[in-house]
Amino acid sequence: MRDKQVSSVLVIDDKNGRPQGIITERDLSRKVCVSDKNSNTMLSSQIMSSPPITINADSSPH
Repeated sequence: MRDKQVSSVLVIDDKNGRPQGIITERDLSRKVCVSDKNSNTMLSSQIMSSPPITINADSSPH
């Protein structure tokens, strides 16, 4: 994420292409760094926030 300069990544289901969760810098800091775990041994499902709240592209964010 640092190398690509992004602060969040969507986790997409391979079967249906729908978002299953989101991994943010905050998720990483709270679920990996603080607990002193190795991120190489953790699954995305253990780190991501789920379910993601979504809206249609033509919807107002208000």
